Amino acid sequence: MTTTTAGRDALATELEGPVPEALDPLADERLAELADLLAAAKARQAEDLAAGAEEALRFVPRLLRGPFRRALGA
Repeated sequence: MTTTTAGRDALATELEGPVPEALDPLADERLAELADLLAAAKARQAEDLAAGAEEALRFVPRLLRGPFRRALGA
């Protein structure tokens, strides 16, 4: 019997490290689902952070917004 590890590999990639032993009982399909959910959460967090940075720039005078964006890496 061959065990697939695509889900475990995807989760390890999302975690940027090894998969915790506590998740060993989960099937590979569930690990893949968890990896997908984690990737989606990271994407939402990045979008929310970018939106928050744009919102904060509203309080900066217009002439200074460009330099502030460059300084923030936005």
